Amino acid sequence: MGLGYLEGLLFVIAAVQISRNRMALPLTIIMFLSEAYSFCGIGQSSLGFTHLYSDTSLVLFLFMAVVLLLHKPQRVDTRLLHPVKVGVVLFLTFFIVAAIVDLVVNDVKFSSVVRVFRQWLCLSVLWLIPYLKPRDVIKMLNYVMYISVFIAVIYLYEFFTNSDITGAIRSAGGTRATIPWSASFLVFVLLFNNFYRINTFWKWVFISIIAFEYFMTGTRSIFIALVIVAGVSLIFSGHGVSANKIIVLAFSVIAVCIVLSTDNILTERLFATKDDISAMQSRGRRVGGNMSFRLLMLEERMYYINQHPQYIVFGIGNIQESDFKQRLFHIGLNKKKGGGVNQVDTSDIAWMLLFLRYGYLGTIIYICTIFFSAIRLFYRNKAHPAGFSVLVYVLVSLFFLSYTSSAIATSFFWLMPFCIIRILPTTCKSRFILPARSVKSKLEYQSQPTPQSL
Repeated sequence: MGLGYLEGLLFVIAAVQISRNRMALPLTIIMFLSEAYSFCGIGQSSLGFTHLYSDTSLVLFLFMAVVLLLHKPQRVDTRLLHPVKVGVVLFLTFFIVAAIVDLVVNDVKFSSVVRVFRQWLCLSVLWLIPYLKPRDVIKMLNYVMYISVFIAVIYLYEFFTNSDITGAIRSAGGTRATIPWSASFLVFVLLFNNFYRINTFWKWVFISIIAFEYFMTGTRSIFIALVIVAGVSLIFSGHGVSANKIIVLAFSVIAVCIVLSTDNILTERLFATKDDISAMQSRGRRVGGNMSFRLLMLEERMYYINQHPQYIVFGIGNIQESDFKQRLFHIGLNKKKGGGVNQVDTSDIAWMLLFLRYGYLGTIIYICTIFFSAIRLFYRNKAHPAGFSVLVYVLVSLFFLSYTSSAIATSFFWLMPFCIIRILPTTCKSRFILPARSVKSKLEYQSQPTPQSL
């Protein structure tokens, strides 16, 4: 079933909470609606009028921003935040210049420019950090954790019972479990690095549920990402090597070996990747695997923009898929209507979207200013569980998952990481403590001076 009237209910709840300056639940709802496709298999809502669920989340985000700006900001240290803000300003300046080129030279509709621009509105959350309450950020992270686990359980139930509760199983073709929303990967990293103050038993139960759901999707990139996160976290987090880390690492290696030695959907897809790479090396374009599909799709688009000096700098711009009438490309996802393949949009690889839409200049600005400045900020906070977790999350997303997902090519990717900045030591000079180790305990908040070594 689709979200239906649930969207309206969530909108009302979020609006009421925002008007009361309580932002934990609205932030959670904004992230939920921005990824509604993951939950119901469709991205459009017909409640009242036809629109995207992500548009509803943007309306709530703008309302939240207005309400927050009406309140007095709290004292925070924004010195490390400044380079990230500069990166956002540079990227949005590029976008405006490219939009002018689109309107004047490329004859792109103004509505198309607006539709693409809205994908980047959430970058402005950086300016809202002084107005956010640390308690709200912590509550939001808890809500997202419980929602991620709950959704994983629902998807697993759908898969094993062949039922259709959410509707999202249609996007998985019924052959494997549905891929969870992208926020669950960050939840996994935060859980693994002991950010959440919950009972150790429940911590590993939640980790196991999320990991098992990813395993049943047969998604090779996510599985490898989980292994990378586990290895990096065990080696570099905390204070050196301990007996517990060695035990967990040993069990993790054993678990991976068991997975790879059995006949399951993930193993089949991993070996298919190996065959796919070998086919690319030996037979050029005569391949049929997912990885070769993504790389050849990127190659085809890159070849096209390299033939046009304007596209090298600015990309093809902000034209919508529905307005792109030419059939220039032959590799891509099949269109739902009209036949052929999608020419501009894809959810398979972020680099194709970035280079095709924003050219070399826009992509370089986005990666070298926003990404690298954010990485520097989180690296300076690597002693904090949240700082280290987001650092690993951003690095893995940029250098690995960007080849199998388009998540980093929208501002929704940054919503949780940027909110987490509010509770990092370099931003806030108080330490915020989550509740005692009990899953059912009510969230409590306490402030105390932060040690210099934190």
